[in-house]
Amino acid sequence: MFPLTIEINNQYIKQEHSVKYLGNLVESASNLKWKQHIHESNKKISGGVGITSKVRNFLPVDIMIQL
Repeated sequence: MFPLTIEINNQYIKQEHSVKYLGNLVESASNLKWKQHIHESNKKISGGVGITSKVRNFLPVDIMIQL
C-alpha cells in the first residue's frame, strides 16, 4: 500500500493503522483483521477479572453477582 497524503487548510491529515468505530477497532483497509480489537478487548476483560478476583472475599454475594 502506498502512503496517502491528505491536506486540508494547510494541515496534513495523519494516516492511522486502526480506528475505533462504534466501539470496535478496525484496522486499515489493506489488511482488515481483528487482531488489534481482540488485543484491546482482552486487556479490558483481564483487568476486570483481576479486580473481581481480588475483591471477592470482601464483598457480599449479591454485590459480586451485580459485578
